[in-house]
Amino acid sequence: ACGTVALVHALANNMDRINMDASKHFHAFFDQSKGLNPDDRGDYLEKDVKMGTVHEENAQEGDTEAPSAEKNTKEHFIAFVHVDSKLFELDGRKEAPICHGRT
Repeated sequence: ACGTVALVHALANNMDRINMDASKHFHAFFDQSKGLNPDDRGDYLEKDVKMGTVHEENAQEGDTEAPSAEKNTKEHFIAFVHVDSKLFELDGRKEAPICHGRT
């Protein structure tokens, strides 16, 4: 799930640069959650059945066999985003975004 969260962060922080297809679920997710605070947006994502379905479908694609959902893995995804000429690290295991400085 952290890969999906990293993707959500990356897309959300670049909405002004992305021409997102209005028929896709990500567009609906961002449109319906844009007025929520971070905690409520996280709750909304957690309860989003369609996002969970899309995540599961995509987790099974690729060149490497995906582990089962029950398997405890050590893999972890984070996102790096460029905002206001600064590089930020977004990691769900950290309390807040980390600014790595001007770029």
